[in-house]
Amino acid sequence: MTCRWVRKQGWAYLEDSLPLSQKSDVEAHLQACVNCRAELMRRAETIDRLTRGLPVEATPQQGSGLLAAVALLALLIVAGLYGFSLFVKSPPSEPLVAAPSSSLEPVGAVVPSRPRIIEPRMASSPRNSSPQTVSKPAPRPAPKPQPTFAIYDETGRLIKQEPIKP
Repeated sequence: MTCRWVRKQGWAYLEDSLPLSQKSDVEAHLQACVNCRAELMRRAETIDRLTRGLPVEATPQQGSGLLAAVALLALLIVAGLYGFSLFVKSPPSEPLVAAPSSSLEPVGAVVPSRPRIIEPRMASSPRNSSPQTVSKPAPRPAPKPQPTFAIYDETGRLIKQEPIKP
């Protein structure tokens, strides 16, 4: 006899509906197993309270909270793995911008060029002991920027740049 079998037959034993051979097997097990005896005593008290019309107190199932937490954790893990597999297996989305084609021709643009500022070089002075004063040259006005014509390829690199003649 196993505890599981005895607990399964417990209600039938208490109602006296077991055959004599099984009843003697249950009684032999109850003499040896304290846990099964305590379980059948609780069941007998429940039957007694029900027959007298008294309320029955529900005994909390031990480990049911732990079982629920483990089940929830397993569910979350499975859902996460499923979502991740969908994310990994999904085909790439269409690009927002079309890829550059080799058949595109360069496009010209007018870009003003920056004026080049050339600073005058200072003439080296002879090594005399007498200091010489040199007047600073008059400042030259900066040249006005000229518009230029620029050609770029499809990647944005400058191919050609020419000043626009007035």
